[in-house]
Amino acid sequence: MSDPAPRPVGSTSIPVIDAPTHHDLVPPPVPRPAEVAARARSQAPPSRPTRVPFFASAAQPEIVRANQKDLYYLGQLTERFEDVSRSLLGTRWLQTWSKELSQGSRLAYFGLTTLLGSQTLGEEYCDIMQYSVKSRKPPTARRRALLLSLHILLPYIISKAYSNARRALVARNEAAEQKRLAEASLDSLFASAPPPPRKKSFAARMLDSLAAISADLPTFETITEDYLRSVHLAVFYLWGRYYNLSKRAAGIRFISTQASRAAAAQPTGGASPPSSYEVLGVLMVVQLGVRTLLALRKRRAAAEALKEEGAATFAEKPAESGRKKTFTVDGQPLSALVFDPDDPEQASPYPEEEEVTIYVVFGLGWYNGLHRGLGGGRGRHGGGGGPGGGAPPGGADLDRFESPPIWLGADSLAAAAAEAVEEKPLTALGKEADNVYKLGGLDRRAYQQELESFIKTHFPRADSDDSDPDSLINAMRAYFPEPGTKDRALPAVPERLWQTSATHGQYRDKEPATSSFLNMHRDLNVTFHDDSAANAWVTSRFAMEKPEVPNAAARMPTGVVKAWERLSTPAVLRSDTWRYLVLAVEGGVYADSDVHCLRPISTWGDDPSWDGNRPSDYRPPSLIVGIEADVGNRHDWHSWWPRPLQFSQWTIASARGHPVLIDTLRRVVEMALAPLPTPLPSVMERTGPGPFTDAVLRYVRIGWGKTWADLKDLGQDGWRAHGRENPWGDIKILSITGFSPGVGHMGAEEIGHPAAMAKHEFAGSWRNQEGAEAR
Repeated sequence: MSDPAPRPVGSTSIPVIDAPTHHDLVPPPVPRPAEVAARARSQAPPSRPTRVPFFASAAQPEIVRANQKDLYYLGQLTERFEDVSRSLLGTRWLQTWSKELSQGSRLAYFGLTTLLGSQTLGEEYCDIMQYSVKSRKPPTARRRALLLSLHILLPYIISKAYSNARRALVARNEAAEQKRLAEASLDSLFASAPPPPRKKSFAARMLDSLAAISADLPTFETITEDYLRSVHLAVFYLWGRYYNLSKRAAGIRFISTQASRAAAAQPTGGASPPSSYEVLGVLMVVQLGVRTLLALRKRRAAAEALKEEGAATFAEKPAESGRKKTFTVDGQPLSALVFDPDDPEQASPYPEEEEVTIYVVFGLGWYNGLHRGLGGGRGRHGGGGGPGGGAPPGGADLDRFESPPIWLGADSLAAAAAEAVEEKPLTALGKEADNVYKLGGLDRRAYQQELESFIKTHFPRADSDDSDPDSLINAMRAYFPEPGTKDRALPAVPERLWQTSATHGQYRDKEPATSSFLNMHRDLNVTFHDDSAANAWVTSRFAMEKPEVPNAAARMPTGVVKAWERLSTPAVLRSDTWRYLVLAVEGGVYADSDVHCLRPISTWGDDPSWDGNRPSDYRPPSLIVGIEADVGNRHDWHSWWPRPLQFSQWTIASARGHPVLIDTLRRVVEMALAPLPTPLPSVMERTGPGPFTDAVLRYVRIGWGKTWADLKDLGQDGWRAHGRENPWGDIKILSITGFSPGVGHMGAEEIGHPAAMAKHEFAGSWRNQEGAEAR
């Protein structure tokens, strides 16, 4: 284009705009987003990458507090389940399926919360939530189901399988031991060597090896709670990630949803970091290390002692070859079967008379076997029976002797005589049921001296004051009269009720049970101790006047207080011990807080068949106990009860200083002060019905010759001791209806029966205590 022509001066200048070409109409190209982003990154100053916000991990105190809350609400739910099951299915069903019911309540609690993707009550209380470590998102339904299976179902299945396997191995070991002893006794009758043992397969040898150590294997609860959980808890205290093994296996952790904790998780957050339990974790590691070293040292010392004992036994064998053998039955020489060492008018046999006694006993057995073989009875080598069979006059049970083979030598004759007088099982349950009772010595004077020595060693000096007629030791001596003492009156059970519970709140929840006692006794003195009051009473009442020094003979500490300090966990150990203590030193009636009184205490010693008409010479008993379990012929009794026949200790009535309570305390205190064996005995054996039942049976065995088999299948009148000096003995044993009416088994009648004295609700709160399932 040419330039425009100039205009005259003074005229208005109008700019001329060139017309656009085709290329000027095309818009400029739009840059791509990637190019814009690249240009922005190149022009922006370098900086740190931005962190994606995420909630902070839950702190250790929050996780522990949430777990404690869950345990509390789970316990409440379990109690409701037990109440409903007891009312619908009965107490017997509840006792049989208590563990399964507990697992069911756990499954219900976590199934309605965790499995559905919701917070548990404890997690909601502490503002924490679960998340998957792998995806950093809430756990999926499949992972939550895996967590529930690992937390509840798998431990239960493993526990059942382990218990059954351990029981089978113990039975296999016992059968092998009995077979070995039987073969050894047979081999000793012949001069020829026994045939070589049959070669076993590798699997059989492995099973035999496991069976040999099965009795020393710990329970599943001991493995999981004492060992595995302790180690895992120490790891949690150190790093604070997984509180449960199940969550570690499922890969699930917790985050905190609190605002302050979320701010602390950010780089610029000003909140202080949460508290940590690392110090506690270090202490637990040190404790576990010390426990491991002590266990190894103890095992090494036991192995060395066993080795030395074996060497000493081997060295003594040549010296013993020239000695006379002394044969014993139940720990007593055979002369005790013929001679009475407790009779002052009868001289004890001299040592050389022991062999003569053996042949006298053997001669009686041989004569009896010959007599039966000729028609008087049925022996191993004899024929049929006749009217002349049976025990001879005077009560001598010669049917226990068998006619031995006539070709035996002198030593074999003596061994056969000793074997012939070995006691047969008292019931069809076999020797296992007989041997579970740990009665102790049965000599009357030794029994009294043992109890007096216990009081002098472990009680305050005032309790063993011989000059004080009201001292505890003199109160106990009233039950050991001198020979020839005429009829004497023994103290009756005072109408005083003793009860205990963990807190006053728990005791108030059981107020209807206590009111049942007050409604029947206008002037009843009720004493309640919670855990704190019980501890204060024991430490004050049984404080020793002199410092507690180790017993030089037994090398263990002394004192009731020292034993009390060692019986802290589970709490039921102290609850059991407290009831024995108050009854021993004060007397009265102990009843669990869930026991209802059905009849006045003064009538508990009456026979129901009297129908309220007491004999004119009636005297009240000094001790009233009731049967808790009488298993009959159930061979699986050890899976449910510590004894095939045992006495309840949820209700006991006793006068002050009764030997049964003193002997029970002796067993509890001495076990508590002695080094605890491994595995740890159950609660039932440490303070529960086990030692109490043994003490009762020892007393009736020494006083009246009754065994546990004699007290089986008691009628509703129960059993009352009778003696020549005192026609009304001091102990009354109630039938199972007495303190367990309405349980629906073992012959127990309903609560309306005249034999029903008190009713137990079987709350079983002690089973939920920490450590209670060493059971």
